Amino acid sequence: MFFSDSELSLELLGIFKIKRERSEGKTQNKRSYDSISIRTRGSAYFKTDKEKIKVSPGDILYIPKNECYSQYTDGETILAVHFVNYSFKKDNKIELMKIDDKEYIENLLLQMYEIWKEQGLGYRYRCVSLLYSLLYYLNKESREKSCN
Repeated sequence: MFFSDSELSLELLGIFKIKRERSEGKTQNKRSYDSISIRTRGSAYFKTDKEKIKVSPGDILYIPKNECYSQYTDGETILAVHFVNYSFKKDNKIELMKIDDKEYIENLLLQMYEIWKEQGLGYRYRCVSLLYSLLYYLNKESREKSCN
């Protein structure tokens, strides 16, 4: 996974709740940030030059900056974290992760979204802390699944 390096240097740009109606063939070209998202409703299909990916509710999707893709959905709601990763070289590759505790991750991202939306005292610190908790969980689960 993209976050498997031991040291990370991230800049958090925002946490978003995105609702999309049916859309087809939207192509993102060289966006300047990375994204981690979870679908809370609906599915989506992503196509790159190398692969096709189906993302279902509860799946974690990582999209690196500068990745070009097209996307199709019949409708979806997602929670997304946008950030810039300054700390390591990585393949520009979309990654999909199926996790065991979808409810935990959805609640974590929803908590981040609410904190970000309210913009109370220290909201950025709280959200960065929760982002690192998210990365810890995903890293741990990824390692556990690779050992099985």
